[in-house]
Amino acid sequence: MIALKYFPEPLLQFRYDQQVEDPRDGLTLFGPLDALKPAGIRSAVVGTGAGIARFEKWQQSLQRPVYGTTISCARPFFPGFETAFRTQWQTDDALFFESTVIDWRRAIHIDENTSGI
Repeated sequence: MIALKYFPEPLLQFRYDQQVEDPRDGLTLFGPLDALKPAGIRSAVVGTGAGIARFEKWQQSLQRPVYGTTISCARPFFPGFETAFRTQWQTDDALFFESTVIDWRRAIHIDENTSGI
């Protein structure tokens, strides 16, 4: 029989030197460890047109609150990126580099006659 060793979940540190186990609780109650750092986030995406569209939709959805299917004070809703992390995510100046699936396949394909990259 294999003996398993249990390691307790480490506490995560948040603002005001507060420590909790669940990141959702820590962000909701205390905020991120360093307030206003970084001063903002910009995105750069390399992908297909469909992948870029999915990223843009996902990025926009993070700007608004995300509610669960049930109301629970034990698991609070996500209040939106800027509220939770107290920094801006610049959604209007992201960099996009569009490619095709064929470009990706060509870039990653190495056959036995290829000496490598």
